[in-house]
Amino acid sequence: MSEPIEPLAPGSLSPEHFQALLDGTRISGETTIDALRDHLVGGMSSIEVIKKHGVAKAHFYSRLKLIRSAHEYGARVSQFYKVVPIATIVSVGVQSATDSSST
Repeated sequence: MSEPIEPLAPGSLSPEHFQALLDGTRISGETTIDALRDHLVGGMSSIEVIKKHGVAKAHFYSRLKLIRSAHEYGARVSQFYKVVPIATIVSVGVQSATDSSST
């Protein structure tokens, strides 16, 4: 069984993490993106960003749900990946290239 996934909360994402999650969706409206960013990165409440950006409440929450789904998916699949130092990748690549040239 997998570990519980930390839920998204207002202000819980870095700008880079927000952009990575956004890239995993088809959300494209700049006003909606700005509202989501103010909420998830800036820490503003949902009600504040809906008023500030003039987005429809239902539209905002449906897009927030897409971001949450991307977050949960990323957390679930991350267990299958291992971070390795770049030097390891480069040396393995060089080793493989050397091995294949001698055959």
